[in-house]
Amino acid sequence: MKFRVFIVIITSLLLISPPSNAQYLDSLKNILSSKVSKRIKETEGGKFIVEHQKKMIPDDLANCYQEFGKWFYLEGKKSNNRKNLKRAIFYTEKALSIKQDNNVSLSSLKATLYNLGSFYYKNRNYFKAIECYERIKEVAEVDSNTLSALRMLSKIYLEIGDFYKALTNVNSLISWSSKETSLRKKTMQAYQQRAIVYSYMDRRKFSEEIRNDVHKADSILSLLPKKKAKYYSSLNQLEGNRLLENGYYKEAIPYFEKVLEKIPKYDSINLARGYNSLGQSYSKLKDYKKAFLYFDKSLLYNLLYSIPYENRGDIFIAKKQFELGLQEYQKAINLLVQENLELYEAIPQKKLEEVRDKYFLLSHIIRKAKGLLAYYQIDKKITHIENALIAFKTADRLIDIIRFESTEVQSKLFWREKGADLYVGAVEACYLLNKPEEAFYFMEKNKAILLLEDITNNQAIENSKLPVYLANKEFQLKNNINTIENKLQGISKKELEKVEEIKRALYLSKRTYASFIDSLMVAYPDYRKYKKELPIISYKEAKEISKIQNKLFLQYITTDTKGYGILIGSSKPMFFEIEKANELPEQLSKFEKLVTQKITTNNQQAEFQQVANELFNMLIPAEVYNEIKNKELIIIPDYRLQTISFETLVTSKEVDSYLLKDVILSYAYSLSYLKNNNQIKRTSEKGMLSIAPIDFKNLKLPSLAYTLSEANATNNIFNGAILVKEKATKKNFLNTGKEFKGLHLATHAEVANTEQSWIAFNDAKLSLQEIYGYKNAHEIVTLSACKTSLGALQLGEGVMSLARGFFYGGAKSVVSSLWASNDKANEVIIIDFYKELKNGVSKSKALRNAKLNYLKNHQGIEASPFYWGSYIVIGDVSSVDLYTSSLKNIYIIGFFIFLVFMVLLFFFKRTR
Repeated sequence: MKFRVFIVIITSLLLISPPSNAQYLDSLKNILSSKVSKRIKETEGGKFIVEHQKKMIPDDLANCYQEFGKWFYLEGKKSNNRKNLKRAIFYTEKALSIKQDNNVSLSSLKATLYNLGSFYYKNRNYFKAIECYERIKEVAEVDSNTLSALRMLSKIYLEIGDFYKALTNVNSLISWSSKETSLRKKTMQAYQQRAIVYSYMDRRKFSEEIRNDVHKADSILSLLPKKKAKYYSSLNQLEGNRLLENGYYKEAIPYFEKVLEKIPKYDSINLARGYNSLGQSYSKLKDYKKAFLYFDKSLLYNLLYSIPYENRGDIFIAKKQFELGLQEYQKAINLLVQENLELYEAIPQKKLEEVRDKYFLLSHIIRKAKGLLAYYQIDKKITHIENALIAFKTADRLIDIIRFESTEVQSKLFWREKGADLYVGAVEACYLLNKPEEAFYFMEKNKAILLLEDITNNQAIENSKLPVYLANKEFQLKNNINTIENKLQGISKKELEKVEEIKRALYLSKRTYASFIDSLMVAYPDYRKYKKELPIISYKEAKEISKIQNKLFLQYITTDTKGYGILIGSSKPMFFEIEKANELPEQLSKFEKLVTQKITTNNQQAEFQQVANELFNMLIPAEVYNEIKNKELIIIPDYRLQTISFETLVTSKEVDSYLLKDVILSYAYSLSYLKNNNQIKRTSEKGMLSIAPIDFKNLKLPSLAYTLSEANATNNIFNGAILVKEKATKKNFLNTGKEFKGLHLATHAEVANTEQSWIAFNDAKLSLQEIYGYKNAHEIVTLSACKTSLGALQLGEGVMSLARGFFYGGAKSVVSSLWASNDKANEVIIIDFYKELKNGVSKSKALRNAKLNYLKNHQGIEASPFYWGSYIVIGDVSSVDLYTSSLKNIYIIGFFIFLVFMVLLFFFKRTR
């Protein structure tokens, strides 16, 4: 021992004479690799840096700190010592600080950032790790550190549940690495990683993508000189899991057996996964004996693996051994939260925020809640439902945490979809407990939360007293993202070479926005607080609003198998279950097909009457119908119900007994959104702007001659402004549209099942992405075009329609269409609607009156719901003054003349 110390001291003394630049680092490496104790290496390494730091140029000093940090990390890895990891971070941060303050090479800076990001990741400080890796990406020069950073970013975003960012980064990795054959291994790893991301997102929905990526990775792997068994095992695991999830249980088994053949005995984690998957296959085949055998083997290799406990719990629940099943779910939960909680003990909020595998924890909690509901069906003990509701509330808190941590909109939508299943389960528990107040909360949480988040963001800006220039900057940065995304979506085949350039611009714009928001949250704590809080209104508040406004609210929550409704504002709470809800998708499909066609025969009339009446009875029980008759009703539909016009439902077997005739109807995305949207200050003074492009230059769209008379009639009613033909350009709309209270758009529209929907102007199309960036203060927007209330249907969040886009920008209400109907009938209804509005009638009554007038004056085929049922009003339904008075203008001119006269008179008297 003394001899080893002697050697280190002699080495240190020999280094007193100034070495060349590279020798400083080499000398430190010699100390750290010498055969002495860790403690001596640590002491002598630190002493060496202190003694020579003044002699070293900044880059050398930084590299020495970096090397010292790396040594601490490797030593900590051997002994699993977290203190060493913290020291690794400390010294690497010092290295980065020096390199940032001095003009070091980009490759040197990236190497330090990569090390620091890796250390943060190992320390579970994910967001600091992301910061480091994102900074590497910002440097345009792509090297091995860039590619490694892309892979790590995909991995981290996957862990925190921001799946679409994980996908974006791994796609970039594939794009760059596949350009060089020397990078085959990285390309193979990238395809493997992308298959993993898709697996987390949905093995059924992305089955084809997973299969293709596994095949590509396998093909590249066969070309590599050194083929590692762990990669083959991983690919077999991915393919086996895909088959298992898609119902091919027997076909999955050979893949899992291959996994177990290749994995070395020391790789306990992957052995545990392989045995668990094999157990799942046999569990699905109802061979529970074999399933338990493999689950036990899985836990034998890795006692900290939570999934086998959930799978064991599923078997016990299937066998109606509920107590055993619930205990298994609890074991899975306890493993992840690292607490020994009792079966019905609450999970602390801090544990929910800190847990690493939130994705799996959410699954365990929901399984436990559903297990309790199943238990209740057997022994009818009310405590099971009460405990299920507690579990659902915990899952709701976890969903909020995950959604707040996810920054990509697509990832937020993914978690909204995951939440939909939980919320309908929670409402089921509330229904069994007869708790409409609590059910209402979960129904609200299941609707338009992302739209509500945007309103909340505006309130956060206002409540935290954020300076105007910062609020404007946030909007500009957001708008820039929408603009670039639109550019990327609309790229032509001739411009394909620009794709990478646009993608990079999009990345940088999102990065700038994320950094800006992070800085706001640090500088303005109140902004973070208000941004994080979602203003969900209570059942009590909803009842008070109902009483004040003299309106009833009918709230729904549905999936493809279950559905519930609550009528709010009635003399007593009306909380009901939709009977035969599993038949609802098929019934809606039949109804939509019939209502969007002209009724030309008696058979068609009879079929429509029957289907529309059956659907009415499913959605509106007799007790509810009696309560809403002859009253004003706002419907808050959910999921597939957002695609139907309730006015066209038939209340009896009598011909033309439409719900329209009994109730004043309108719609809302959610009551929380409606309330908060109405609180936005709108200061537009101008009345109505009517826009009708009529012809569409270079857009290859047919002319819409009838829209000219529609626009002129609208302009005459309100004495407003008008943009037609060549003046109805996209630029003119964006520049002048937001100045008006009312906006009437009579044009072509395209609705897609993606975000590629658009509205046409004379010279160009306005995409849904651009509408999101169109900041407005409209009291009402009328979209006189086809299917503007339709779009991609997101479970939990709703329809991503053109109408929704205008709400995103600030509109108070939108009149939009559910299907492509007759142009002439549309014009008649819209013009009558505006005449009613001018007379001071509310928006909902005005539209209803216009439709009733149409039915009064049209018979036979033209009275089909196809002609009059398409338009609906969403949002605020109060009356609005859109008329621009000529007298007002005369008064203004008169006042100005009087003012000039008084000034002239004053000067005239002075000159005398």
